[in-house]
Amino acid sequence: MAVPRVPTFGVEVVPSSKLSALADAASYAINPTGCGVALVAAQNVTSGSVPLITFDIEDFDSASQFTAPGTTITVAEPGFYQLSCYVAWPSNAAGYRLAQIEVNGSTIAQDAKPAANGIGTGCSAGIGKLLAAGDGIAVRVTQNSGSTLGITGRLSIIRGTGT
Repeated sequence: MAVPRVPTFGVEVVPSSKLSALADAASYAINPTGCGVALVAAQNVTSGSVPLITFDIEDFDSASQFTAPGTTITVAEPGFYQLSCYVAWPSNAAGYRLAQIEVNGSTIAQDAKPAANGIGTGCSAGIGKLLAAGDGIAVRVTQNSGSTLGITGRLSIIRGTGT
């Protein structure tokens, strides 16, 4: 049996435009479009109210999608995104706590829990969603403890690569 011959290839000059496009694609795969915001100074939520969270800082923002303070991340590029939020409620045994992710004012994911006493209650929600440029992402909360509770929280959106 003869040893297979290894094929040889000619040298091809790759134009700089193709190299630039390849570099852009690699950079995008490593650093996808995304935005993460946080509420670190507690926001008071009155029992029975349903406010949007006003986030006061940006953790990261690769495409100028948020200005602090604000309630909404505005999608810069269309595509499939992973959206996630977390809201921390203080200890209080009465009622329930709820956090929901909204796109353009419509709820797409939520988490509701009974209140915990002696420990805070955390609500988190997440979902993958195809979004258009200009879509607004926000978090709405509510509780029915009978008193005002101070919350902190986070919201992030990350665009998947190859979408």
